[in-house]
Amino acid sequence: MKTSSTTIRTTEASSYIRKLCKHFAHKIKVTYDEKEGIAEFPFGRALMTAGSETLRFDISSDTFDGIRQIKYVLVTHMEKFAFRESLEIGWKDEPLPPEPDWKAVADQLRNPSGEGGIKTGVQMNHANMGMIMRAFELLNLSGEEQLLELGPGNGAHLADVMKQRPGLCYTGVEISETMIQEASARCRGINNIAFLMTDGKTLPFGDQAFDRVVTVNTIYFWEDPAAYAAEIRRVLKQENGVFCLGFVSADAMGRLPFTRHGFELYDLEKAEKLLTDAGFTIRDVVSETETVRSNTGDKMDRVRNYILAG
Repeated sequence: MKTSSTTIRTTEASSYIRKLCKHFAHKIKVTYDEKEGIAEFPFGRALMTAGSETLRFDISSDTFDGIRQIKYVLVTHMEKFAFRESLEIGWKDEPLPPEPDWKAVADQLRNPSGEGGIKTGVQMNHANMGMIMRAFELLNLSGEEQLLELGPGNGAHLADVMKQRPGLCYTGVEISETMIQEASARCRGINNIAFLMTDGKTLPFGDQAFDRVVTVNTIYFWEDPAAYAAEIRRVLKQENGVFCLGFVSADAMGRLPFTRHGFELYDLEKAEKLLTDAGFTIRDVVSETETVRSNTGDKMDRVRNYILAG
């Protein structure tokens, strides 16, 4: 049995236990009172104990991956429920987990597959949802456009996107069969949405087929960046077409251990040159700093960049 524990300084422990357990009860078995809560996850168990000035989590699982998943669930939900506090959460593991296989992590981020790919898709939602929604905002959509997204993942953002713009005609292309299946299931019943498998090298559309093209955090995986940028330019309308390229700056990405395995990292100058060499004109550049929980599970400050080009 693997275990981990943490004690958090807070005077709101009972309130957080109640909020966590009421939320978890929609999907899993929980029991709780003012002093204690127990959540029975499919991958392990979490005991929550309230003190007068502390909240303690004791978690257990048969696997290290189960421990990792419970930590991720607890921490991300605490960040939502305790947003008024700056809580320090440091875990004590027994036994110590092995070093992750960062190449396997990188492979799943590049092309999510199987059960591991489904989990990766959910983690990418947590890490990138704000960045994705900001990219759509910067496109300044009227709701009547033909829009292409490169790498929509599991499509968790699309219900909100399409609800806000019911006339939008959306196409998403993916290299991951697992993500196509997940996105299709999530978006079943939403009008004007289509998903297509592609090879990540070419786009199976006619010239000037789209008013808008958007992609977030896929540029690191383009096999032939120059050729793919030219493909994007080809399918984008020459007049008034807008491409939004979203990516995280190389200095932040370079701090993540999995980016050593097959990631091509970019700063603004490198990305702008890639697009101008492909025939784009840069219309605007937006850079913003945000704090997120990365795919390692750790908090990080990062600069997210958006290049708007046509």
